[in-house]
Amino acid sequence: MPLSAHLPDPEPLNMTPMIDVVFNLLVFFLLSASFYAEERELELSVPAVGSTSAIVSGPQDIVVNVSKECRVTINGQPHDAVSLESLLKSAVKNYPGQGVAIRGDKEARYQWVADVLAICKRAGVRRLDVVVQESP
Repeated sequence: MPLSAHLPDPEPLNMTPMIDVVFNLLVFFLLSASFYAEERELELSVPAVGSTSAIVSGPQDIVVNVSKECRVTINGQPHDAVSLESLLKSAVKNYPGQGVAIRGDKEARYQWVADVLAICKRAGVRRLDVVVQESP
């Protein structure tokens, strides 16, 4: 019996998936390149500056002083609970990030400082500092 020298023909290579992938990549790169070119179309010469800072800085913290006689003052002006709360509410309304620093005399009752803290909370102040001195 003679041997057959005829081998079966190989299956043809299916190129469809590879062409699909190349086409998708081509579309992706064309689109991304066109977006990049749009940004570069503006012929601008941007100025350089030495240092940057905010154009408008926020207001300084309101410093509330509580004396040992339970007097509450802001910038030397005495305030009672009602006027302090209205002042703080208007400050928070004008600038929501308004901060308050409370300076209590070391001989003042803690209750008075706690009352000022409660007023600040009712007024909507979110940033509170209690000012103390470092002992030597």
